[in-house]
Amino acid sequence: MKIRAVTGFSADFMKAISLATEAAEKLRNNNYDIQFVRIATHPWESWCSQEDFPSRALEIEKITLASQVDFISFGPCIPASLSTVVKAINMTERSFFSSWMDYDHAAVATAIIDISNTNPMNNLRFAGISNVLPSNPFFPAAFANEEGVSLALEITGDLVENNGDPNELTEDLLNLESLCQESSWNYFGMDPSIAPPLDYQSSVADVVELNGSSLGSEGAELTIQSLTHKIRSLPVSQIGYRGVMFAIMEDKKLVDLVNNNLLKISHLLEYAGRCGTGLDTVPLPGNISKITLAQLLKKVTDISIEKNKPLSARLFPMPGCRIGDTVRSESPYLLDCSAMDPES
Repeated sequence: MKIRAVTGFSADFMKAISLATEAAEKLRNNNYDIQFVRIATHPWESWCSQEDFPSRALEIEKITLASQVDFISFGPCIPASLSTVVKAINMTERSFFSSWMDYDHAAVATAIIDISNTNPMNNLRFAGISNVLPSNPFFPAAFANEEGVSLALEITGDLVENNGDPNELTEDLLNLESLCQESSWNYFGMDPSIAPPLDYQSSVADVVELNGSSLGSEGAELTIQSLTHKIRSLPVSQIGYRGVMFAIMEDKKLVDLVNNNLLKISHLLEYAGRCGTGLDTVPLPGNISKITLAQLLKKVTDISIEKNKPLSARLFPMPGCRIGDTVRSESPYLLDCSAMDPES
């Protein structure tokens, strides 16, 4: 079983580094394949001024990377502070940021477009979030409110090998949990969400199909709801999204569905309520208006509030691209994909 990320949390980023690296070492010594080691701080507005934050974020990033940690999340801010976040994103390379969407969708939309106008791929490191709780191990939404460790899993390949049945993973998950609970660090739990694997050898779409539906077809939303229920019923301590993640540009089959106009924004919003992460790594045309982008963010927020689910929006407007044009990725973690119609 692969672990997507070991995430350490603390108000003190050096303590978070210590927690994450200690946990990763123990898990690797027990033959677990760990893809990333990451840390998350308390929301940055609680410990740093807007004036100092961009340079401080860069300083902390350098120390973090030198400590064999791959990425850092500085937590969510209020929309009024987003101009500072945009500056910090432009100064850093492996730091992640987020903002609460509930207060001002237009401000979040403006930040996404501002980031896109400088470097569209930097939107990989920014998301609008709603109803996300502390200690979520998945980025960009991760933030701390106490010290400890949580795990983001990568179970999609295992599910494909086990006919798409999450219950077949119970024994392996219990063994992993036992190892974590025996450790000296405070263990928050694991997020066993069905997410695109980094090797592209299997797909979230494969798991949905093994459970009886094709994405974009009638009834797929019920299959996703059933899968989410099965994930959340697994007898281990869970935290985070705990559902099905449709990160479009991270999954080859999802990209193929979008390219063939079989998977649309309306499908993703329907699935978000059943539950996914919201709108994740969604390629959009560069001429999308701030009003239309804000409306998309509002739809995600409304679903999050209505369903009481943690959701996020990580969107990629690509300057120069129209609907259907290929959004070309310059990131090793993202695939090229056609720009989706935001009103589809």
